[in-house]
Amino acid sequence: MKLKQLEENFLRYKYEYYIVGQSSISDYEFDLLEKELREMGSNVVDIVDFPSLKKIEELGLNIDNIAPDYKIKRDEKKYQHLTTMLSIQKLKVEDEENFPYHDFNLFLNRMKTTYYETSPKYDGNAINLIYKNGKLVSALTRGNGVEGLEKMNKMKLIVPNTININNDIEIRGEVVINKKIWKKKYSDPNKVDNERNFVAGILSKDDFNYEQINDLTFIAFSLNIISENGNEYVENTMKELEKLGFNKKHKPFITKIHSSDDFEKLYFDYKEYRKNCEFLLDGIVVKYPENLRNDLGDNGKYPKSLLAIKFKPDAVITTVLSYEFSLGKDGNLTPIVNMVPVELGGTMISKASASNLGKIKEKGIYPGCQVELVKFGEIIPGIVRVVEKSPQHNEYEKYINDFIKNHS
Repeated sequence: MKLKQLEENFLRYKYEYYIVGQSSISDYEFDLLEKELREMGSNVVDIVDFPSLKKIEELGLNIDNIAPDYKIKRDEKKYQHLTTMLSIQKLKVEDEENFPYHDFNLFLNRMKTTYYETSPKYDGNAINLIYKNGKLVSALTRGNGVEGLEKMNKMKLIVPNTININNDIEIRGEVVINKKIWKKKYSDPNKVDNERNFVAGILSKDDFNYEQINDLTFIAFSLNIISENGNEYVENTMKELEKLGFNKKHKPFITKIHSSDDFEKLYFDYKEYRKNCEFLLDGIVVKYPENLRNDLGDNGKYPKSLLAIKFKPDAVITTVLSYEFSLGKDGNLTPIVNMVPVELGGTMISKASASNLGKIKEKGIYPGCQVELVKFGEIIPGIVRVVEKSPQHNEYEKYINDFIKNHS
């Protein structure tokens, strides 16, 4: 695939995630794409979140390929965060026998401290709550980091509407749903979905029902007090948030480490914790003490005081046998890939969704090919790449091209 098309795909996925609130690929697939673009020398990967129309034009990319509904979305009124909502620097574990100690030490050595706090990285939807004079006045999506969409009408039903601090306050966290509740009440066996996308859909809808909102949980992890002296961060953030009425339904697993010697134990402790956690996790957040946060500052893209360690997905290799089509409630046909049964994450997997015909063609997922299979969010089987092409690759590709052409 040409570099330009890969860059457009990369920005489209970012647009879907941050602006639309839905993602058509998993974090793992997105990380693979980002890695591929970096290896190809693309500068697009270093753009913060979703670029402006001007930036897209400067890059010579097609706005219609990246954000086909941008003209609709840009008309939605956006509201400004009190402080920029930056991304978190990510450190991916790709080999659990060779941890990235060098890169981890680069983070730990940014400033001298006696400990670092660790907490789960929830696979949810980021929301920034704004309080003024102790009253909740806004609840914004992350958006482009500077401005977000207002979700006050929904969030006020599941978070404290008043707190006993009179300064301007930002409390940030993730909106998630209990895995068991989602599976029992909302999962659809005929539709490939996960908890995060379900929550994003609820937040993005204009209409909603109270039962769905009450099934959501807001997990707070950041408290920013904005005063005349700038941003102020309390030392025991999680305890202070509890005092203010947050995290009553779920208390995050918090630990401390002191050096990179703790990396391996930290990593496997959290992998074990993830098995029984009520919510989807995709990693660990390592944080400097709050009293050092202002001194560390940021680099315009992410705070230097935070690092997200991403879990390595469990993966297996299997062979594609055939594919069939499932008719969804929306009337669209979803290709279901039949594979040689293989054990993954304690269950036997023989089927996985390919999302659409475009994905089948793009990846070359044809009968006879070998594919790498993972469980997205530890639940949904997904094909991340073709390891070995089908012996009949060219014949199947021609068939798919003809099928798409005749049915478009």
